[in-house]
Amino acid sequence: MATFSLNRQKGNTEWSLGTLYSRYVGDHFGELIFAHYSPSISPRHRFYENQGNKKEGNVYAKVNHRFNDRISGYLDLQYRGISYTADGKLKGPEPINIDENYGFFNPKAGLVYTFNPNNKFYISFARAHREPSRADFENGNPKPEELNDYELGWRFNREKASLLVNFYAMDYTNQLALTGALDDVGTPIRENVGKSSRLGIELEGTFALGNRWTWQPNITFSRNRNQDFYFQRNGVLTALGDTHLSFSPAVVAGNIIAFQPSSNWKIALLTKYVGEQYMGNIDSETSKLEAYSMSDLNINYRILPKSLFKEINISMLLNNPLGTKYVSNGYFYTFDDDYSTREITAGNTEMTMDYFCREDMKMIPPKNLAEREKRKWLSYGFKRNETVIVDSELSEIENRRAKFQIYIKDYLATIKSVDDNIGRVLDYLEENNLSKNTIIIYSSDQGFFIGEHGWFDKRFMYEESIRMPFVIKYPGLIKPGTVNKDIVTNIDFAPTILEMLGLQAPISVQGESFFSNLTTGKNKNWRQSMYYHYYEYPFYHHVQPHYGIRNERYKLIHFYYDMDQWELYDLKKDPDELNNIYLSKKESKLVSKLKSELYSLKKYYGNELTYEEMRKISDTDFGGLESKKLKQ
Repeated sequence: MATFSLNRQKGNTEWSLGTLYSRYVGDHFGELIFAHYSPSISPRHRFYENQGNKKEGNVYAKVNHRFNDRISGYLDLQYRGISYTADGKLKGPEPINIDENYGFFNPKAGLVYTFNPNNKFYISFARAHREPSRADFENGNPKPEELNDYELGWRFNREKASLLVNFYAMDYTNQLALTGALDDVGTPIRENVGKSSRLGIELEGTFALGNRWTWQPNITFSRNRNQDFYFQRNGVLTALGDTHLSFSPAVVAGNIIAFQPSSNWKIALLTKYVGEQYMGNIDSETSKLEAYSMSDLNINYRILPKSLFKEINISMLLNNPLGTKYVSNGYFYTFDDDYSTREITAGNTEMTMDYFCREDMKMIPPKNLAEREKRKWLSYGFKRNETVIVDSELSEIENRRAKFQIYIKDYLATIKSVDDNIGRVLDYLEENNLSKNTIIIYSSDQGFFIGEHGWFDKRFMYEESIRMPFVIKYPGLIKPGTVNKDIVTNIDFAPTILEMLGLQAPISVQGESFFSNLTTGKNKNWRQSMYYHYYEYPFYHHVQPHYGIRNERYKLIHFYYDMDQWELYDLKKDPDELNNIYLSKKESKLVSKLKSELYSLKKYYGNELTYEEMRKISDTDFGGLESKKLKQ
């Protein structure tokens, strides 16, 4: 960093000129620092690594001038030039490439009127710009923010009292506002929201209450809005009007009451109030955080030693000593999904918390237990078909969330049991010197909903259900920490394992071996998309039969049993699959391309049945038969 400034004062005018140049070069990386059951992974393994390079230069000129005894003013002109580059690996093999240059002109001007020694009035204007952050680039293609700020205020100062009243109006262009979503590493996602504004009044004061007490209140009232906000819904850009800005409460207040029993001691109670706020920008009631108030206690003791140190301060802060429960932050989770873009296809499923039975966790007695052992099992856990208890005093939303808490605890207990027993196997291999010549594969038959979209279980072609874990350890052949993003399915497991054993898969097996994908990371002829088909209807939670295709970025789904509904999702822009863009005119070519590939995959896997024939499968092969059994 290098700075230079030149200042001069002549009469009632003071001016300054200056410049600044700075450069930031930093390595950005993620390291695996501990893995209890992965001894083959080298210490300090970096799963992403890249370098950021930011250069900034600015020049400014500032003038302060006193026109007379009562009126003074200032003018501040600044130009900022920014160059920002970054390259390397972002996530696994995924590259990051940022190369942006910005030029910002930021003027400021203001007038101050001194009515008397105790009262001052001011008016000001400022323009400011802010470039996107690194995280913004990682989650999209952001534009810089522009702000025009107008302020009008009054300052009152006396020996035992001071007061500030400030009116402000902020007009934004391309404000980077939080969306209420998180990316895959938990970083809050921001996006440009077009035109937006903040209009409000700030009040703050300091009052001496005798010789020992001080009172410092402050409060802000504001109107924070997106202007003519557009949101893509059902593939169509929809005007939502003037919506609330995310994480922008209309009322924020603070209060400090300080007591000084002696010159050495000071005790202060700090209270904060934050009004209700939305976590998203679409005014969804499910994204609303309730208002809250809480207090902290600060105790400070000052020592004035006679030598060595001028002053020693010992401070203790008790956060929330009253134990007030509140929620100050969060993210807009899909648990309260209203199925606005999937009302027909997903809105009538019985996989919601309203239908949740603890037996859905598959935590039922093993069939080989003796009757006495079975009774012990049931007394320890829960009864067959036991439903989650509903509290009549809770609201519908509160009940749903209470049920989810029971569900997620059952789920986590199950996962812990799985994890513990995997650890037992790995420990055995290590203790018996078998780990270096044993292939270890961890996977599952499908993914699982754990509250996403308000669901439990699986079956739907949405990401939480179709994405499965697959972790393999092959000492000496697969490099530890290797990440492969090729699309594989569980029908590929058998031919892959057979090739590892030096055997050839039968011709009747539909899958393909991805052994070379793991060992070399290369397979030019590997599939670029996957095919999915679910037909078990109406049994098992009433999930509508559907089939579809998924490639690296897009997913196309067709629901066909007693409806004819299509859904299309852009997984890069909409990873939670909340916005069906099938009907969007600009996506018509994409839809045609994906449909053509979908029908090709259907043919490849031997499914050339008509819709009527596929419906018959659901009626007679599985769903229908199971339903008849229940009626008997």
